[in-house]
Amino acid sequence: MLLLFGSCWGVGQASITGEFQMAVLFGLFSLVCGVLALKLIWFALRALLNPLARLSTNNLTIRPGRTLQIRWNIVGRTDWIRRLEINLAGMHLAQSADSVSTPLSRELDNQTHRIEIFATTVAGEIEQGQTSLKIPTDLPLSNGIPPMQWRLLLRGEIPGWSNIVDEVPIQIVDCQ
Repeated sequence: MLLLFGSCWGVGQASITGEFQMAVLFGLFSLVCGVLALKLIWFALRALLNPLARLSTNNLTIRPGRTLQIRWNIVGRTDWIRRLEINLAGMHLAQSADSVSTPLSRELDNQTHRIEIFATTVAGEIEQGQTSLKIPTDLPLSNGIPPMQWRLLLRGEIPGWSNIVDEVPIQIVDCQ
């Protein structure tokens, strides 16, 4: 704001002294800086009001055939969210040749499994709710070969803005 005031003062001074080219330059500079400042303030305020999602489950480790209870709660401007979806996504973990899993040797491949659990565009269902999923018995296991990394993914679509996301890692293991 101080920069904008200083630029306007410079335009006034330049026009008084008869330096019209300098007045035009200061005027354009003031206009650009003012627009950028307002845009930055708008984005900062909107980011502060951005909805926050919280996804939770009753169990982080589950066996195939069992039921997983899933709950979500979104606070903030939930009226901005047009669509909410919750998925169970699985990806193979690639390991190094010596089968030692380290952060440098472990990389996620593309998603190989995706199960849609819940999707809605109804405002009342977006803000909070719960659902359940019976884990299919034919899914690859987290401790299988090759190992799978499973996660619950919540995604809320906000038009013209960054989407909200939350995720919870899940282990699907066979108890032997």
